[in-house]
Amino acid sequence: MNVIFTYSSSEDYTHFHQAILAPAHTLLADQTQERKEEVWNAVTEAVKKYADNTGSVKLYNEVICFSGTK
Repeated sequence: MNVIFTYSSSEDYTHFHQAILAPAHTLLADQTQERKEEVWNAVTEAVKKYADNTGSVKLYNEVICFSGTK
């Protein structure tokens, strides 16, 4: 199954992930505020390659679903 994640902009992508990625916050916990901003700005820049001509970002993902019984 394919899932498409759509964000209005690369900045929106970064803000969303800042809100949900607890491991990233742990990794950045001992960094200065300036360094944290550098890291998140790098994320924003990296995702721009997936933006269309309106700035919207769409990421196509394959999801593998399964279930089991005992």
